[in-house]
Amino acid sequence: MEKKNLDQFIAESGNVNVAQNVIAAMVEKATLEVPGVHSMTLERSVGFLNKSAKKVSGVKVMFEGKTELSLEISVVLDYGSNVISVSTAVQEKVKDAIENMIGIKVKNIDVLVEEIYVEETE
Repeated sequence: MEKKNLDQFIAESGNVNVAQNVIAAMVEKATLEVPGVHSMTLERSVGFLNKSAKKVSGVKVMFEGKTELSLEISVVLDYGSNVISVSTAVQEKVKDAIENMIGIKVKNIDVLVEEIYVEETE
């Protein structure tokens, strides 16, 4: 399969397009699989440079030229989790997921820890 641009691939039988919200959903799933991540934060814009697109919880997808993308992921971590270790694990897990499932090079992943979840006790 030959790359035409970031979200479009040329296959023998035609083009394959990957919607930005699909990329964001993959990022969200991979992020939530990392131990210590409690949840994603509220909506972030998903767009191509300055063009507005759909909003997805806690994920911002930014295309870098025609062959790479950068991501901004906003998370809530569990209290007691090591912020650096969990954030690094999120970066590694997401990069592997996107590059293996779609074949798009991930240039940069910023993880924003916006909250810490503390379980209430009675």
